[in-house]
Amino acid sequence: MARGNGSTACTEQAHPRARADAALAEPEFSHYVGAGQPRFGHPIEHDLACYLDAFGIDWAYEPHTYPLRARDTDGCEVVCCPDWLVDGELPDGYHLTEAFSPDFYLPGQNLYIETTVMLQRNITRKHRKIRHLKELYPDIRIKLFDRHDFERLATQHPAVFTHVPAHGVTDPYSQ
Repeated sequence: MARGNGSTACTEQAHPRARADAALAEPEFSHYVGAGQPRFGHPIEHDLACYLDAFGIDWAYEPHTYPLRARDTDGCEVVCCPDWLVDGELPDGYHLTEAFSPDFYLPGQNLYIETTVMLQRNITRKHRKIRHLKELYPDIRIKLFDRHDFERLATQHPAVFTHVPAHGVTDPYSQ
């Protein structure tokens, strides 16, 4: 799916790993509305960006970070309160210990998308963070795209979703 401006961000290259590395390093997109160039943490994020771009959906990559937990000066861990934030900072005496930056934001839909291709048994931590985010920030809309979602998309759009691990195979890019 080449762009009219000569971009190679969403086109095939010789070796899958070389294609992934190039895409992660130098993407060019026409519907990206974020600041600076996105630097994807995983090749599947690049694939999703290409998909959103192909369908003309405006998107930003990790534009917001939401504090979830903090530690006070006595070392006690506390749940962050959205009202605490003053100009994006926690009050004096608190240090952030856990935060969440959803992968994509779709401003036209006011929706965040978090992505993962980890095996189902390994995504408990992501589910917990999303649940915690929803508890603290109930107005935030977020959808988790997991391996099954990407497998379905890869079936429909195989030229775009080239980094979906085979069913039951551990993702080589995951930690």
